[in-house]
Amino acid sequence: MTDSEPSGINQIWADLLVEELVRAGVGLFCIAPGSRSAPLALAVAAHPRAECVMHYDERGTAFCALGYGRATRRPAAWITTSGTAVANGMPAVVEASMDAVPMLLVTADRPPELRAAGANQTIDQVKIFGNYVRWQFDLPAPDPAIDPAVVLTTADQAVYRARRIPAGPVHLNAMYREPLFSNPDRSRYTEYLDRLRAWRDAETPYTRYGSVTDISKTPISGPESATDISKTPISGHGSAADIPKTPVSGLSSANNILEILITYSFDAPRFHSLTHDLRQAKCGLVVAGRLHTRTQADAVRRLASKLGWPLLPDVCSQLRFSGASPVDWYTDGMAEGGGVMASRYDLALASEAFRASHAPDAVLHFGGATVSKRLNVWLADVRPALFAVVRESPDRMDPGHCVTEYVETGIAPFCQSVIDHLETAPGEGEGTGNKDWAASWAAVSDTVARTVDEHMPDDLSEPAVARLLSRHTPDEATLVLASSMPIRDMDMFGDVAGRAPFVAANRGASGIDGAVATAVGLAYGRRAPVTLLVGDLGLLHDLNSLALAASAPESVVIVVINNHGGGIFSFLPVARCGEAFEPMFGTPHPYRFEQAARMFGLGYDHVQDMDALSEAYARALSSGESRIIEVTTDRTENLQLHRRMEALICERFADAVPVFTNNPDP
Repeated sequence: MTDSEPSGINQIWADLLVEELVRAGVGLFCIAPGSRSAPLALAVAAHPRAECVMHYDERGTAFCALGYGRATRRPAAWITTSGTAVANGMPAVVEASMDAVPMLLVTADRPPELRAAGANQTIDQVKIFGNYVRWQFDLPAPDPAIDPAVVLTTADQAVYRARRIPAGPVHLNAMYREPLFSNPDRSRYTEYLDRLRAWRDAETPYTRYGSVTDISKTPISGPESATDISKTPISGHGSAADIPKTPVSGLSSANNILEILITYSFDAPRFHSLTHDLRQAKCGLVVAGRLHTRTQADAVRRLASKLGWPLLPDVCSQLRFSGASPVDWYTDGMAEGGGVMASRYDLALASEAFRASHAPDAVLHFGGATVSKRLNVWLADVRPALFAVVRESPDRMDPGHCVTEYVETGIAPFCQSVIDHLETAPGEGEGTGNKDWAASWAAVSDTVARTVDEHMPDDLSEPAVARLLSRHTPDEATLVLASSMPIRDMDMFGDVAGRAPFVAANRGASGIDGAVATAVGLAYGRRAPVTLLVGDLGLLHDLNSLALAASAPESVVIVVINNHGGGIFSFLPVARCGEAFEPMFGTPHPYRFEQAARMFGLGYDHVQDMDALSEAYARALSSGESRIIEVTTDRTENLQLHRRMEALICERFADAVPVFTNNPDP
């Protein structure tokens, strides 16, 4: 057939694409306004189950999509018009790629005849995101001469590639010719769409993906899910269109948010060699880096307990905060099976005496990198004989170049396989660890905790703000930690026996951009209240995303530490550069956020002491409304407090012989 109405076929293809994305498991569409993307926006508006977030800033919608993917482990679709709008997605795309967050980028583009021809608002969008995407495809301009199934199979491949481990962003570049949109006469396309009759009558995607490798020799297999962090299923709005709108089903079901579609093989000889080395280690450590789900976190905890090794949990491991009583395994101390949760390792590593006496001979690292630079530098210096990294990505994670074993596999299945092997291996007991070694780490962590408790001033300070939020953020909530000092303060000073929120942070690339929009995306994904701890420069960087916070489906409480500049630079060597430091790195500013809160319709509190902060935060949580709580601090005083705490801990370990020493010399 021929088509004298390009806008008609434009809308037919857009409707097909959106319908198939919904069927394949895309739960949220994050859209910035634009003309070239009009067919896509109209398709989303007409779909009764396509939930939509509209925001005028493409960078904000991209980070919102990132937050949703981080929460649910399934992609949101970021829809944008052509030109520089597409380039605004790059920071979020980089973060999603670096931290394996599923994300779908649907960018509208000019047709081939307008490319490289001086057409307005036209740039080269093909492969614009480079190697940061898992897959990319340049969809042809809609044409009735092209089988409509092309749209469906492309959508299914895109969602599969976004979720396939390692997950990440996928780019669909969709060309449209003018006129861009109209209300098409769908009767003209009856014959064209008849070839999709079976699909239209079904409730599943056109192509359902799954992958199974040869597991005949592999001890590692099985799925894991992120349903523990999922809240209510997504429901949509808008009027029905002619194409049937079906519930999500099959592998993309909301009850199977993180189906592992690939079972990784780890050959049996290597597996047995690794478990043998684990059993032989006398001073082993389990390091839990960033973990995506509590399923993964619980598996790592159980393996550490089985090994009898101290567990060092990163602030984003879902293991640091417990909401438990002091006698529970999750708090620092000895477990019944011999395991130890040693959460205060970062400050302990400030002590040279501790570092020298507690070098491990084996390290088992799970997930992403840790926030603690001291831990990373120390392990690189120690270079243990066995340094194994286990994560769901082929990408090297070895900045110290000391990793001896790298296992690309599902974390929970791997942990269970090792536990099973330890339980069934001949001659093996219940635990393999050194009890004196484990007890020493428990005592060290407890010493750090007591030192912080005894010497933390009652006055308002940045570490004190982190401690308060760790103690009072509700268990069901999400605690989002912005880069720079907020996440570091929570890592060092958060109270591990406080509450147990889900903790999230953009630490793939560790940028300060997009913190507010990411928090809003997490609110959409988890359907739970969100608390964001952010610095003043981070909030200024994402100021217009306050509009997203004002309309979020759950409350977003933004606690902003305003020290009128870049506080982290005071901790870096550049602080000694002289007069140039303050204007070039301290970047002082006079701004406060009261007027910004008012502009975007958010509540606002400015607190000047800890009691006022506690009261303001409690009111914010009970009200269920999004608001900004501004805390004013002093950068110089903050640096002095950190240095004083480190010095006190060093004194504690210098005055007493550590409980355990692996140094045979007198």
